[in-house]
Amino acid sequence: MKKTLEYLKKYYLYILVAVIVILVDFLTKIIFADVDIPIINGVLRLFSRKNTGVAFSFLEGKLILIISICILFLILFSIGNHFFKNQNKLYLISVGLIFGGAIGNLIDRIVLGYVRDFIYFELTNFAIFNVADACLFIGVVLLGVYFLFIDKKFFGKNDKTKNQSLGKDSQNKNLEENSQNNTENLADSKKDDKSAK
Repeated sequence: MKKTLEYLKKYYLYILVAVIVILVDFLTKIIFADVDIPIINGVLRLFSRKNTGVAFSFLEGKLILIISICILFLILFSIGNHFFKNQNKLYLISVGLIFGGAIGNLIDRIVLGYVRDFIYFELTNFAIFNVADACLFIGVVLLGVYFLFIDKKFFGKNDKTKNQSLGKDSQNKNLEENSQNNTENLADSKKDDKSAK
């Protein structure tokens, strides 16, 4: 019980975001079922469609394989998220969007055998999608922004850290050289003293 409370306290933001995404996705799929409504003529249309595949109808009709891949993705992502320590609000929000989107579509596939899509950009003739798809995409983009621009350590040390380590190395070398020179000078002075005597 204590561990559960600690987990909820630590990850409440991404859990909250994921739950909101799942609820909004579920409600919009019910509200916009069997519709064909132009929002902006020639640009945006609400047009319901059943998708038995994934993005762009890829793996269409292979329900068991898609569900297995989705569950495996969620498990691996959860494990990776557990061990990743550098987490700020942007990271937690992006993870919540990804989890919420993945679970929202997974529920459709398990219960109905297909995903309910209804958002269609006619202007670009883009694939029909839903709220879960949009949240998944936004979450991945935000996660990329986080790793590329905020937590650069994910791809190795950042420039500042490298410069600091290089500076420390050069300082250590200088100290060693000075110490060696001092030792040599001391030895030379002792030799001179002996010869003088």
